Amino acid sequence: MAQELTLFSSIESSQQRFEVLQRLISAQQVVVLKSDKEDLVELKASGISSNGDLQLHCANGLPFKSNTTTTCSASFEGAGEKYLLEGRVLINESLVTFKIDSFFQLQRRKNYRYKVPKQTKAIFQFKSLNHKPVQFKAIITDLSNEGFSALIGIDEVSLNSFDKISGTIALDDIQPIAVIGQVKNLRLYGESQLTLGIQFDHHSESSENIIIELITHLQRKAFRNNAA
Repeated sequence: MAQELTLFSSIESSQQRFEVLQRLISAQQVVVLKSDKEDLVELKASGISSNGDLQLHCANGLPFKSNTTTTCSASFEGAGEKYLLEGRVLINESLVTFKIDSFFQLQRRKNYRYKVPKQTKAIFQFKSLNHKPVQFKAIITDLSNEGFSALIGIDEVSLNSFDKISGTIALDDIQPIAVIGQVKNLRLYGESQLTLGIQFDHHSESSENIIIELITHLQRKAFRNNAA
C-alpha cells in the first residue's frame, strides 16, 4: 500500500496566504466553490479584503441566497500546486466574499494512504470474486489512489492472494463508485477477522481521480469535525 500521510498541510502564515491569493488573482485562475449541499459554482478571484478574505466575482448568479452566509469550501490551482479553503461565503449581489477559516495546500505526493475516521461509514460491497457473482461486505480502514485495506470476518468468504474482485465503495452518503482490482495480501486480525489489501486496476486517469475525490471528502470531513 502507499505511504501514509496527511492529504493537506495547513498554511497558518498570513503572509504566505496573502502571497498565494495574490498569485491566484494575477493568474485569473478559476475558484470552485462547493457548499455542504454539494452545490458547485466556478468564480474568478477579484481581490483580497483588508481582513485577508478572498473576494470573488460572479457574472451568472449563484446557487446560494443573496445577503446570506453559507458554509463552503473553495479549491483552486496555482503554480502547479492545489489549494483548499474552508470557510463561509457572504453574498452581496455579484460580489462574493469568502471568509477563510482554514487554508490548506495539497501535498505533492503521487501516492498517499488515508486512514478512514472511526465516525465515517466506509464499506466495500463485493460484487464478484474471480468473475463469479458474490454478495458480502468489508469495512474499509484506509484508502489510497492505489487501493485500500479492509476488515472482513474470517468465516465470511474464502480469499487468496491475486484473486480478482469487483464491487463498490460507499463513503457516508456519497453515491457508491464501482471499482475492480485484486487481493494483494491477507493478514489475520485478532481471532475472527482478516485484513485485506486490495490493489485497484485503474483503466483510466479518470478512475484514479474519482478515488482521490473520495479521499478529499474524508479529509474535508475530518477538518470540519475538528473545527466543530
